[in-house]
Amino acid sequence: MQITIDLDVLKAEESELYQELLNHDYKLRGKGEVTLDTKNLSHSLGIAIVAFAHDRDETQQAAALAKAKAESEEQDKAATLAEQAKKDEAEAVRRLYAYAGQHGLERSQHNHDLITAFIREHTKNEEFPNGYFSAVAVDAAIQCLGPRGENKWRWVTPAATPPPPPPETPMEPVVTNRDLRNMSAEEAKAWLRGERKRTGHNYFDTLRRKGGDIR
Repeated sequence: MQITIDLDVLKAEESELYQELLNHDYKLRGKGEVTLDTKNLSHSLGIAIVAFAHDRDETQQAAALAKAKAESEEQDKAATLAEQAKKDEAEAVRRLYAYAGQHGLERSQHNHDLITAFIREHTKNEEFPNGYFSAVAVDAAIQCLGPRGENKWRWVTPAATPPPPPPETPMEPVVTNRDLRNMSAEEAKAWLRGERKRTGHNYFDTLRRKGGDIR
């Protein structure tokens, strides 16, 4: 039966067995990994070497499995964190846009740089060295950078309210000569006085200048 072992490992973990093997074949001294034929060893030495190799295989397999499991768990953790961070960042954007819409916060590069710098400075950690963007982080930035804090935001300037339109001048009813003839004497005099007061001219003089018929 041929079996492969690492003599350096054998020396470190089973020094007596290593020495016994060298006593059997001194040419093995100083070598690393070797392949031995147990037929060339004594019965007891062959059994001991096989047992050592078997134990080493089990240990290595267990270590490999543990390493693979740890790597898998680390990958799952990273994926979960990344997914949650993506959701939290989307919620942070919604929270900031809602605040901007409600309070007139200017959507500018100036404000973007302010909030980004604040969040990166105050929420960075081992998993997120560039900061963790969330609704909670946005609220903290609003408190610190807004009117109740350092007041570094820039705001949208409200549009000026246009002045109300001038009141419409009421139109005087059009009165023709026929209307005047159909009025009573008192009604006609009253209308003519009102027309003179409104225009500053005698109605009939104005009509003559325009070449109208005063009959």
